[in-house]
Amino acid sequence: MIKDSITQETLSIVPTHILNCKSERLVVVATRFAWDDNDTLRVISNEGIERKILLTQARDGRITYKEVNFNVIPLFDRLQWARQNKLLSHLIVDKCRLPIYDTLNRLRLKYMAYKSAYYLEGRSQEAIYERIYTVDYTLDGYKGRYVADLSFTFLHWNLMEKLKEKKISVAQIDQKSFEKLIYNILPRGETVLHYLKDDGNKMTEILKRCHPNPSRKELATIQTHIPFLENFSNNSPMDLLCPENEKEKSDYKTANTML
Repeated sequence: MIKDSITQETLSIVPTHILNCKSERLVVVATRFAWDDNDTLRVISNEGIERKILLTQARDGRITYKEVNFNVIPLFDRLQWARQNKLLSHLIVDKCRLPIYDTLNRLRLKYMAYKSAYYLEGRSQEAIYERIYTVDYTLDGYKGRYVADLSFTFLHWNLMEKLKEKKISVAQIDQKSFEKLIYNILPRGETVLHYLKDDGNKMTEILKRCHPNPSRKELATIQTHIPFLENFSNNSPMDLLCPENEKEKSDYKTANTML
Protein backbone atom coordinates (compact mmCIF):
# COMPACT_ATOMS: atom_id res chain seq x y z
CA MET A 1 0.00 0.00 0.00
CA ILE A 2 1.00 3.64 -0.48
CA LYS A 3 0.71 5.92 2.55
CA ASP A 4 1.14 9.62 3.26
CA SER A 5 4.54 9.84 4.97
CA ILE A 6 3.29 12.48 7.45
CA THR A 7 -0.28 11.42 8.30
CA GLN A 8 0.22 7.70 7.54
CA GLU A 9 -3.11 7.79 5.70
CA THR A 10 -3.47 4.98 3.15
CA LEU A 11 -3.68 6.59 -0.28
CA SER A 12 -3.79 3.51 -2.50
CA ILE A 13 -3.28 -0.23 -2.66
CA VAL A 14 -0.80 -1.25 -5.36
CA PRO A 15 -2.55 -3.71 -7.76
CA THR A 16 -1.32 -7.29 -7.43
CA HIS A 17 -0.49 -7.51 -11.16
CA ILE A 18 2.14 -4.82 -10.51
CA LEU A 19 3.41 -5.90 -7.10
CA ASN A 20 2.33 -9.16 -5.49
CA CYS A 21 3.47 -9.75 -1.92
CA LYS A 22 1.32 -12.85 -1.39
CA SER A 23 3.30 -15.29 -3.54
CA GLU A 24 6.72 -14.31 -2.11
CA ARG A 25 8.21 -13.10 1.13
CA LEU A 26 7.86 -9.35 1.57
CA VAL A 27 11.58 -8.93 2.23
CA VAL A 28 12.35 -10.49 -1.19
CA VAL A 29 9.75 -8.43 -3.07
CA ALA A 30 11.13 -5.26 -1.48
CA THR A 31 14.51 -5.86 -3.18
CA ARG A 32 12.82 -5.41 -6.59
CA PHE A 33 10.84 -2.22 -5.89
CA ALA A 34 11.92 1.45 -5.88
CA TRP A 35 10.61 4.98 -6.43
CA ASP A 36 12.16 6.83 -9.39
CA ASP A 37 10.49 10.07 -8.30
CA ASN A 38 7.27 11.20 -6.55
CA ASP A 39 5.07 9.83 -9.34
CA THR A 40 7.01 6.91 -10.81
CA LEU A 41 7.63 3.38 -9.57
CA ARG A 42 10.14 0.89 -10.87
CA VAL A 43 9.21 -2.74 -10.25
CA ILE A 44 10.92 -6.00 -11.22
CA SER A 45 8.94 -9.24 -11.32
CA ASN A 46 10.35 -12.53 -10.08
CA GLU A 47 10.83 -13.46 -13.76
CA GLY A 48 13.05 -10.44 -14.48
CA ILE A 49 10.55 -8.16 -16.22
CA GLU A 50 11.31 -4.58 -15.23
CA ARG A 51 8.54 -2.00 -15.52
CA LYS A 52 8.26 1.74 -15.09
CA ILE A 53 4.86 2.67 -13.63
CA LEU A 54 3.40 6.20 -13.64
CA LEU A 55 1.00 7.07 -10.82
CA THR A 56 -1.69 9.68 -11.52
CA GLN A 57 -4.15 11.03 -8.96
CA ALA A 58 -7.65 11.86 -10.22
CA ARG A 59 -9.83 14.68 -8.89
CA ASP A 60 -11.70 12.28 -6.64
CA GLY A 61 -8.40 11.22 -5.04
CA ARG A 62 -8.13 7.80 -6.69
CA ILE A 63 -4.67 6.80 -7.93
CA THR A 64 -4.31 5.08 -11.28
CA TYR A 65 -1.31 3.02 -12.40
CA LYS A 66 -0.05 3.15 -15.98
CA GLU A 67 2.88 1.20 -17.40
CA VAL A 68 5.13 3.64 -19.25
CA ASN A 69 7.94 1.33 -20.38
CA PHE A 70 9.19 -2.18 -19.73
CA ASN A 71 12.36 -4.21 -20.19
CA VAL A 72 13.21 -7.90 -19.96
CA ILE A 73 16.41 -8.09 -17.90
CA PRO A 74 18.94 -10.43 -19.54
CA LEU A 75 20.86 -12.88 -17.35
CA PHE A 76 18.41 -12.17 -14.52
CA ASP A 77 19.32 -15.41 -12.76
CA ARG A 78 22.81 -13.99 -12.18
CA LEU A 79 21.34 -10.95 -10.41
CA GLN A 80 19.28 -13.24 -8.22
CA TRP A 81 22.42 -15.26 -7.45
CA ALA A 82 24.31 -12.07 -6.52
CA ARG A 83 21.53 -11.04 -4.11
CA GLN A 84 21.39 -14.49 -2.51
CA ASN A 85 25.17 -14.41 -2.04
CA LYS A 86 25.00 -10.91 -0.53
CA LEU A 87 26.94 -9.23 -3.33
CA LEU A 88 24.07 -6.75 -3.50
CA SER A 89 21.01 -6.16 -1.31
CA HIS A 90 18.65 -4.35 -3.66
CA LEU A 91 18.35 -5.14 -7.38
CA ILE A 92 17.55 -1.56 -8.41
CA VAL A 93 19.34 0.87 -6.12
CA ASP A 94 22.39 -1.16 -5.02
CA LYS A 95 25.65 -1.59 -6.88
CA CYS A 96 26.86 -5.18 -7.11
CA ARG A 97 30.08 -5.57 -5.14
CA LEU A 98 32.57 -7.35 -7.39
CA PRO A 99 36.33 -7.86 -7.21
CA ILE A 100 38.28 -5.45 -9.39
CA TYR A 101 39.56 -8.31 -11.56
CA ASP A 102 36.09 -9.76 -12.31
CA THR A 103 35.94 -8.15 -15.75
CA LEU A 104 33.40 -10.57 -17.25
CA ASN A 105 30.71 -9.99 -14.62
CA ARG A 106 31.36 -6.25 -14.65
CA LEU A 107 30.71 -6.24 -18.41
CA ARG A 108 27.57 -8.34 -17.94
CA LEU A 109 26.24 -5.81 -15.44
CA LYS A 110 26.92 -2.99 -17.90
CA TYR A 111 25.01 -4.93 -20.56
CA MET A 112 22.02 -5.17 -18.20
CA ALA A 113 22.34 -1.46 -17.34
CA TYR A 114 22.47 -0.44 -21.03
CA LYS A 115 19.36 -2.43 -21.91
CA SER A 116 17.48 -1.12 -18.88
CA ALA A 117 18.35 2.52 -19.60
CA TYR A 118 17.60 2.14 -23.32
CA TYR A 119 14.09 0.79 -22.87
CA LEU A 120 13.02 2.49 -19.62
CA GLU A 121 14.48 5.98 -20.16
CA GLY A 122 13.15 6.63 -23.65
CA ARG A 123 16.43 5.75 -25.41
CA SER A 124 18.10 8.80 -23.87
CA GLN A 125 21.83 8.81 -24.62
CA GLU A 126 22.49 10.83 -21.48
CA ALA A 127 20.64 8.28 -19.31
CA ILE A 128 22.53 5.40 -20.93
CA TYR A 129 25.94 7.00 -20.44
CA GLU A 130 25.12 7.67 -16.78
CA ARG A 131 24.49 3.94 -16.31
CA ILE A 132 27.38 2.43 -18.27
CA TYR A 133 30.20 4.86 -17.38
CA THR A 134 30.45 5.00 -13.61
CA VAL A 135 32.93 4.96 -10.74
CA ASP A 136 33.08 1.90 -8.49
CA TYR A 137 33.77 2.89 -4.89
CA THR A 138 32.69 -0.41 -3.26
CA LEU A 139 36.10 -2.10 -3.23
CA ASP A 140 37.41 -3.32 0.12
CA GLY A 141 34.20 -2.38 1.93
CA TYR A 142 34.19 1.15 0.46
CA LYS A 143 37.73 1.70 1.79
CA GLY A 144 39.64 0.79 -1.35
CA ARG A 145 40.60 2.83 -4.37
CA TYR A 146 38.03 4.22 -6.80
CA VAL A 147 37.85 2.45 -10.15
CA ALA A 148 36.51 3.68 -13.51
CA ASP A 149 33.83 1.12 -14.35
CA LEU A 150 33.16 1.12 -18.11
CA SER A 151 31.13 -0.96 -20.54
CA PHE A 152 34.21 -1.87 -22.57
CA THR A 153 37.92 -2.57 -22.20
CA PHE A 154 40.56 -1.17 -24.55
CA LEU A 155 42.02 -4.67 -24.90
CA HIS A 156 38.79 -6.06 -26.35
CA TRP A 157 38.20 -2.94 -28.45
CA ASN A 158 41.61 -3.67 -29.96
CA LEU A 159 40.52 -7.27 -30.62
CA MET A 160 37.50 -5.95 -32.53
CA GLU A 161 39.81 -3.79 -34.63
CA LYS A 162 42.01 -6.78 -35.44
CA LEU A 163 38.96 -8.86 -36.39
CA LYS A 164 37.71 -6.07 -38.61
CA GLU A 165 41.10 -5.67 -40.29
CA LYS A 166 41.30 -9.49 -40.76
CA LYS A 167 44.51 -9.69 -38.73
CA ILE A 168 43.05 -12.46 -36.54
CA SER A 169 40.19 -14.93 -36.81
CA VAL A 170 37.40 -15.64 -34.32
CA ALA A 171 38.85 -19.12 -33.73
CA GLN A 172 42.15 -17.61 -32.54
CA ILE A 173 40.47 -15.91 -29.57
CA ASP A 174 40.47 -18.05 -26.42
CA GLN A 175 37.12 -18.72 -24.72
CA LYS A 176 37.62 -16.40 -21.74
CA SER A 177 38.60 -13.48 -23.96
CA PHE A 178 35.76 -14.32 -26.37
CA GLU A 179 33.11 -14.12 -23.64
CA LYS A 180 34.40 -10.73 -22.53
CA LEU A 181 34.57 -9.55 -26.13
CA ILE A 182 30.88 -10.13 -26.86
CA TYR A 183 29.80 -8.22 -23.73
CA ASN A 184 31.79 -5.12 -24.64
CA ILE A 185 29.60 -2.14 -25.52
CA LEU A 186 31.59 0.64 -27.19
CA PRO A 187 30.68 4.34 -27.26
CA ARG A 188 27.42 4.96 -29.14
CA GLY A 189 26.16 1.50 -28.20
CA GLU A 190 28.24 -0.54 -30.64
CA THR A 191 28.75 -4.25 -29.91
CA VAL A 192 31.08 -6.60 -31.77
CA LEU A 193 28.19 -7.54 -34.10
CA HIS A 194 27.70 -3.87 -35.03
CA TYR A 195 31.44 -3.47 -35.47
CA LEU A 196 31.71 -6.39 -37.91
CA LYS A 197 28.60 -5.57 -39.95
CA ASP A 198 30.62 -5.62 -43.19
CA ASP A 199 32.08 -9.06 -42.50
CA GLY A 200 29.23 -11.56 -42.55
CA ASN A 201 31.56 -14.54 -42.23
CA LYS A 202 33.00 -13.36 -38.91
CA MET A 203 29.53 -12.45 -37.61
CA THR A 204 28.40 -15.98 -38.48
CA GLU A 205 31.44 -17.48 -36.74
CA ILE A 206 30.63 -15.52 -33.58
CA LEU A 207 26.99 -16.58 -33.63
CA LYS A 208 27.88 -20.23 -34.18
CA ARG A 209 30.41 -20.15 -31.37
CA CYS A 210 27.78 -18.74 -29.01
CA HIS A 211 25.03 -21.07 -30.24
CA PRO A 212 26.77 -24.23 -31.50
CA ASN A 213 24.56 -26.60 -33.47
CA PRO A 214 26.76 -29.34 -35.01
CA SER A 215 23.87 -31.80 -35.29
CA ARG A 216 21.64 -29.15 -36.96
CA LYS A 217 18.85 -29.40 -34.41
CA GLU A 218 15.81 -27.17 -34.80
CA LEU A 219 16.95 -25.15 -31.77
CA ALA A 220 20.66 -24.59 -31.21
CA THR A 221 22.22 -24.91 -27.76
CA ILE A 222 22.96 -21.57 -26.13
CA GLN A 223 26.52 -21.92 -24.90
CA THR A 224 27.11 -18.20 -24.41
CA HIS A 225 24.37 -15.58 -24.17
CA ILE A 226 25.17 -12.89 -26.74
CA PRO A 227 23.84 -9.32 -26.44
CA PHE A 228 21.62 -8.25 -29.31
CA LEU A 229 21.19 -4.52 -28.80
CA GLU A 230 20.19 -1.40 -30.66
CA ASN A 231 22.88 1.28 -30.82
CA PHE A 232 22.42 5.04 -30.35
CA SER A 233 21.09 5.26 -33.91
CA ASN A 234 18.41 2.70 -32.92
CA ASN A 235 19.95 0.11 -35.23
CA SER A 236 20.42 -3.51 -34.22
CA PRO A 237 22.95 -5.68 -36.09
CA MET A 238 19.98 -7.04 -38.07
CA ASP A 239 19.03 -3.50 -39.13
CA LEU A 240 22.57 -2.92 -40.41
CA LEU A 241 22.49 -6.15 -42.42
CA CYS A 242 19.08 -5.32 -43.96
CA PRO A 243 19.06 -1.52 -44.42
CA GLU A 244 15.92 0.21 -45.65
CA ASN A 245 17.96 2.25 -48.12
CA GLU A 246 18.40 0.05 -51.19
CA LYS A 247 21.65 1.84 -52.07
CA GLU A 248 23.31 0.56 -48.88
CA LYS A 249 25.01 -2.83 -48.77
CA SER A 250 22.81 -5.68 -47.52
CA ASP A 251 23.70 -9.17 -46.30
CA TYR A 252 20.58 -11.30 -46.12
CA LYS A 253 22.56 -14.53 -45.77
CA THR A 254 24.06 -13.48 -42.44
CA ALA A 255 20.72 -12.03 -41.37
CA ASN A 256 19.09 -15.39 -42.03
CA THR A 257 21.77 -17.07 -39.87
CA MET A 258 20.87 -14.73 -37.02
CA LEU A 259 17.23 -15.72 -37.31
